[in-house]
Amino acid sequence: MQQEKWVWGPLRLIIGMLQMALAVSAAVRVLLAGLDEMAWILIGAATVSTLLSRVLYGGGGVPRPSQLETRQDETERPRPQ
Repeated sequence: MQQEKWVWGPLRLIIGMLQMALAVSAAVRVLLAGLDEMAWILIGAATVSTLLSRVLYGGGGVPRPSQLETRQDETERPRPQ
């Protein structure tokens, strides 16, 4: 179990950094050169990395009502002094 964390953690970090780098690169390319072939390649690569992340890690999405109640209960507790 511990070894899986060592593999999935860094992989998730690398995919996240790749997503951000590709998205910024695509945006800069579109702003500077318009929608040329390289811009479409960067947009496609950013989209693929995002989809890969969603497939591998699921994404949190909107929390269920039971999760919201738990979070509210935790914030309403008085802190010990």
